Amino acid sequence: MARDSALQVRAARSGESVFSIYSWCRPTLSFGRNQPARDRYDLEKIRDAGMDIVRRPTGGRAILHHREVTYSVTAPSDTSSLRETYSRIHGILQMGLTRLGVPVETAGISQRAPAPGMRPCFDTPTRGELVSQGAKLVGSAQWRDCIRTVADILMGRFEMEDIMAAPGLDNLHIIEAGPIPANPSELLSTEAMTTFLREVSAEYDIVLIDTPPVLPVTDSAIAAVE
Repeated sequence: MARDSALQVRAARSGESVFSIYSWCRPTLSFGRNQPARDRYDLEKIRDAGMDIVRRPTGGRAILHHREVTYSVTAPSDTSSLRETYSRIHGILQMGLTRLGVPVETAGISQRAPAPGMRPCFDTPTRGELVSQGAKLVGSAQWRDCIRTVADILMGRFEMEDIMAAPGLDNLHIIEAGPIPANPSELLSTEAMTTFLREVSAEYDIVLIDTPPVLPVTDSAIAAVE
């Protein structure tokens, strides 16, 4: 993980991309960048089992790296969306696996990425991931050194998991509002906003939405209805 982080810095400075494939010398449990872990896993039992623990620079949920192959891609940021980058990388992996005789396909468009939680990464496939005979075969997550906001989710550019931020407190995750768009009330009234609020409500016990005062603008009233 430290090597991947160093390559990410290198990519930003040099403009070069690096595709890496590596394995693990001992069983290792890795947590996603924003995944709550403190007081949720028994550290003593993990160490007694002879396992290491690391935190990935990318998102996603827990993965036990054992008898498997891990890949990473570090590259300078461009204007393509995370979904487009996923598709390009998965296309390369799918072509390679097919040549090795592995039957793979992409998961259906209805399967969305869940918020960081206790379920393991390979429990269920999400949209666009590679599956074989209905089971998730390749897990992928991305991270970009730029701030994405709730507007990016509502406009379909990113998934909730891609931009969820963890300020260092367990069980607290934040999605920033970002710059005020030209049509905030219209954006809040969309079906995408309703779907987004339904998903975060299903994943979290409490959802707080910071809105402007009720009287000057309609944003608070719209958000309250949703």
